[in-house]
Amino acid sequence: MAPQKIFIAWSGDRSQFVAKALKFWLPCFSPDLIPSMSVDISPGRRWSDELVKMWDSTSAGILCLTEDNLDSLWLNFEAGVLSRSVAGSVIPYVVGIPVSSIRGPISLFHAVPATQSGTLELLNGLMESREPNAQMFPAFWPPLSRVLQADSSKIAEAAVDEIENLYKALQSLTLRDVCVSSERAEPGDVLDVTYEIETAAHDIAVWLGANMWGENEIRIFNIEEDEIVSIRRGSHRYKRRLTVPSTTPSGRYQLNAEVFYGEKSKPDNSYPLQKQWPTQHTIDVQ
Repeated sequence: MAPQKIFIAWSGDRSQFVAKALKFWLPCFSPDLIPSMSVDISPGRRWSDELVKMWDSTSAGILCLTEDNLDSLWLNFEAGVLSRSVAGSVIPYVVGIPVSSIRGPISLFHAVPATQSGTLELLNGLMESREPNAQMFPAFWPPLSRVLQADSSKIAEAAVDEIENLYKALQSLTLRDVCVSSERAEPGDVLDVTYEIETAAHDIAVWLGANMWGENEIRIFNIEEDEIVSIRRGSHRYKRRLTVPSTTPSGRYQLNAEVFYGEKSKPDNSYPLQKQWPTQHTIDVQ
């Protein structure tokens, strides 16, 4: 997939929150998706000249439409400029209103609603022939959905911050080490598993998954012990428990650990930000 420079146009407060969210949300799925928006222009620069440079180098455009900006002269102007300059598509992304509400020149473009299915259509179109990771979209949709449905700027801003931190976590999170309190155990024992996580993200909720993989492909999970933690910037240690079930056959087991973002204990709706699979630890069950 060739790099795609995507210009995100907005007008009004709600539209701007959606644009900011998309700016960090889209590149989570591929580093080749490179969004920009007018607020990226550095202070002191001649904004009109900088906008022209952005438009001229754009591969695709997204227009964040809301009920408040349907008649925005600026958005209609940007739609016209983008339609002449971009190599790919200009996509109206319609938030909170029916697509049929679009009027004027923008109605000539194929629009998508800012729903789960419409957003997936938007993402698939931008990624061309590539499909997003099957786990990523259901895991990463909820914070974007919170921006789209927010009824206050405070809620929208918090969700945008979460998406920005999620993007930072994808870029930086490293599972430095995984330690277990004992490498010898008996059925029924409770082990402490400690994760050393380093990241540039701050205050984002993840959950710590762990299992034991034994001979004859015996896998031991205790999903009720999966732990949600709020990771902090820098390198810190986080802990969860792992109980050896009373029915566990004796033998040697490999400890596996993962850091997930998404719905707790549901890997199909979560995405592993980092894993040690396997770790350097084995557990001998007597």
